[in-house]
Amino acid sequence: KLGELDIAVLVLQGLQQKPTMLLPSFRKDALRRQVQYFLSKESKFCLSLMKNIIGAKINAQLNNLEQLINQHWRDKSLLQKISSYRDQIHISLKGIMNLEALLGLEGSAATFYFRNLIPFIPASLSFKGRNKRPPKDPFNVVLSLGYTLLHQEWVREIYLMGLDPYIGFFHQPAFGRESLASDLLEPLRPHYDLWALSLFKERILRNEDFSYKEEGCFMGKAGRSRFYEAYEEFLKSIRPLIRAQKHLLFTE
Repeated sequence: KLGELDIAVLVLQGLQQKPTMLLPSFRKDALRRQVQYFLSKESKFCLSLMKNIIGAKINAQLNNLEQLINQHWRDKSLLQKISSYRDQIHISLKGIMNLEALLGLEGSAATFYFRNLIPFIPASLSFKGRNKRPPKDPFNVVLSLGYTLLHQEWVREIYLMGLDPYIGFFHQPAFGRESLASDLLEPLRPHYDLWALSLFKERILRNEDFSYKEEGCFMGKAGRSRFYEAYEEFLKSIRPLIRAQKHLLFTE
């Protein structure tokens, strides 16, 4: 019945296992995938599309910082620094001529973002910046889990659009990596970051929901239960952005 209704199901297999996706029948329009494969080799198209996507991601990251400053800090001097950085990013994006340069800009913006995000994360979470495989603190655990779920949500959407999630325009093809899903995930990350922070501020998640082992930090069963319940509501709120990304992909 789920297949008849074009509903895909994501099966989570524990802390260390990759999720499994159960899909309805693949779209029969092979011409759409042929166009995707052709465009993935067109550097001008890839650069134009990904400038929009990475630009939207960086803008959302800076919006997060501005929102947090206005909510929590009396000293607003950092706002000017962020405004200047936004102007710098805008100029840099215009001048970028290849995907390698865009990747470098995206990386430097991420460093700027997470460095300035640290003061807004509760000190009890011991967040010192982004880390993964495995994450070393509770906030990074929640970031990694959410990014994985949103990535799989995009894999589902891509299959239902009749496209190939393994052929991207920014992330290069690699065995086992759904590169197009990685591309389209980028602008959603900052929106998820702010929501993830709210989980701790509203005490939906607490320090006692996490344990530490030599290899990293892990979320316990009670915490995961509350997380997944809250995540379903977050996913509803983010769907308009997913629809906008799909529209951008087909109109570009």
